[in-house]
Order: sequence, then structure tokens, then C-alpha cells
Amino acid sequence: MAIANALVILISYPIYLGFVGYEAFGVWSIMLAIISMSAVLGLNIDRSIIKFVAQCKTNNEVKKYITGSILISILASLIFWLFLYNLHDFVIEIYAMDRKYSSVVKDILSNIALLTMSVYVVNILKGALTGLSEIAKANYLFIIGEVIKALTAMSLLWLEFGLQSFVYGWIAGNLTLIVIYAYCLKKINGRILLFNFNLFKILKEIITYGRPLVFNNLIGLLFVPIITFIIARYVGLSEVAYYNIASRISSNINVLFSRGVIGLMPEISKAGLIRDRLSRIFKIKELHSQAIKYVLYFGVPLIVLIFGLSESILLIWLSEMYNENINETLQLLLIATLLDILIIPTLNILFGLGETKKILHYGLIKVTTLFIGLGYIKFNELVIGLNNIAILIIIASFMSASYFIFTYYKLTKTSNAL
Repeated sequence: MAIANALVILISYPIYLGFVGYEAFGVWSIMLAIISMSAVLGLNIDRSIIKFVAQCKTNNEVKKYITGSILISILASLIFWLFLYNLHDFVIEIYAMDRKYSSVVKDILSNIALLTMSVYVVNILKGALTGLSEIAKANYLFIIGEVIKALTAMSLLWLEFGLQSFVYGWIAGNLTLIVIYAYCLKKINGRILLFNFNLFKILKEIITYGRPLVFNNLIGLLFVPIITFIIARYVGLSEVAYYNIASRISSNINVLFSRGVIGLMPEISKAGLIRDRLSRIFKIKELHSQAIKYVLYFGVPLIVLIFGLSESILLIWLSEMYNENINETLQLLLIATLLDILIIPTLNILFGLGETKKILHYGLIKVTTLFIGLGYIKFNELVIGLNNIAILIIIASFMSASYFIFTYYKLTKTSNAL
């Protein structure tokens, strides 16, 4: 699925850049960073729903969790929209954007409620399908939404809708996915929603589980906006686009293996219900071993291959839009990605077992390291460039990966002592 998604990006990005240019695409990249912060209010529902649905014993229980999650997502979207709607001037100022983008930013922010709501609902329905062990179906159907998203955006760009094309394309792709996922869930589980139950009890359960993840999301999601802010403020809008292109390639590799490993989430959640401690830990170690082999056998060679061929890939892909800064940034981000994918198995094991505090520590270490590095650069009046920022990301990934390795070592050491 991630390969198909990468192909969509491979085809669409040069077309996007041809229509809007690097600077305007940098503005859209900033908007993406702001939109990504909406996940703070989402209580990590996209992963939580997998755990809850996997542990459900009846169809009605599945419907309850889907309904509760969607109601939370609607509320979260409205809160996020109310918070951002009147801040377009602040966004222009803090990201040092040209005033010519003021009306564009305002229009994008005005549509943010519908956009974030559609993103939430897609993730909930996709997560429910995954929790019902329909992992392949959930992933492959997602490709349809990505294709419609790209085709709609390109069509609207051709019709001169400007940066709003990306927003409408995204919404169109999400609405298509909502219809498709809802149809699939209805075939498997009957009605999707159920309101004749103790709604507040379900809402409380979802919020109680996801509450610690709000702080983790806040910490983790600050990572992208901080980097985007630093590049926009101290380097330039075109450089934001360079970083976005490089990070999309590296992040798609991360997503490829994250979604492969997340398929084990239902099994991890079920393992957490095993009463015998030795049996539970043995099962967890078995699942971790499967996931780490997948990453080592496929992830590491893929990253090494892309690292070696990165310049050729970018030249073929972007042709006359190629810039050598993108290649340098990409190679550094690939090193960080290598570190990130190595701890994906441990991250999903801990999440599936409800160890949200350890995930919080992971995010805290990563962002703290970034802050310290940026502080060092500013204090010593060093040049803030794309390469320096990418190096800081490598260091942050190394520190957070080291923490997870230590965490898993403690887990296995405890199991050996039992």
C-alpha cells in the first residue's frame, strides 16, 4: 500500500510544483504542519480503535466504539477550527510569509474543520477494519482515496484554484474513503453506528485510554511544526518545500513499515489479555521478533538502496525542478528514518499493551533533544540550514531509539527472571 502511495506522490509532486512553484508549495507545507497538530485533540483514536475493536466480543460493542470515536472526532475538529480560524494573521507573521498569501491562508483555515473531521473519520473506520482483522483490505482501499485526492488536486490546479486545490482534493479523497469503509464495515458488522447504549461510559473509556496520549501527541507533533517554523523563519519558504519533499520520501518509508507492523496490533492487544504472565510475555516476544525481522530484512536494505541512488532518483523524478539541497537533506533524513524504523516494533508492542507513558517519554526525548540542539545553534550563532536541522533530527532519533531499546531490554530481562 505504501508503495502505491509513493507512486502517487512520485507522479503528483512534479505536477504540483509545476503549477505553484517552490515558494507557494512551501506555504502549503506550512499549512500541512499546522493541520497535523489537530491530532493532539484526536486522542490517537486511529490506533486506539484498533485495540478496542480487537478486544470486542460482540458486533454491538464494535458499533459502540466506532460511534463514540466519531463523536469525539467531531468535537475535536470543531475545537481545532475555533482555535485557528481567527489566527491567520498570526500564522502569516510567525512564519514570515509574504502578505500576498494572507487570503489563501485564511481560506485554508476556514475549511480546516471539515478537513480534520474527514481525516479523523477515515482513520476511525480504517482502524475498525484493522481491528476486525481486515488489515489488507483497509490498507489497499486507502490507495483509492490517495488517488482521488491527487487527481482532484491536479484538476483544480489546472482550473486555477491555487493552493485551495490541495484542500478540496484531500476532502474529496477522504469522503470517498468514508463511503467505501462504511460499506465494508456494514457488510461485516451490520449497522455501523449504535446510539442506544451508555454513551458517556464509552466516551469516558476512550478518553481515559487516550488522555495520556494527548501529551505524547502534543510533544510528538510539535516536532514537525517546530522544524517547519525554523526553516520558514530563518531559511526560506522555498527551503520549506525542499524539506517537505525530502521528508515525504523518508516518511513514506517509515509509513511502509509502520503499517506493516501495525497489522500485529490486534494480536498484541489480545496478548495483553492473557492472564498467565509468562505466557503473555512469551507471546509478546514472539510478536516482537516477527516485526523486527520484517524491518531488518526489508527496511534496512531499502534505505541503503535509496540512499545510494537518491540523486539519480530525484533527477529523474523532479527533472528541471531538481535542487541539490533536496538530495542532501534526503540522505540525512534517511539516516534518521533508519533509526526510527528499528524501534517501530517496540513502539507498537508498548502501544498495544497500553504502555502510553513510555510512548510519552519517547516523544519527550525526541523533542527535547531537538530543542537543545536548536538552542545550541542559536547560542553559538551558527548558521541554521537544512543540513544542520537534518543532523539534529538524526540525533533526536538516536536518543529516542536508545530509550526504546533500553525499555525492551528491561521487559525481556524481567521475563527471563520469572
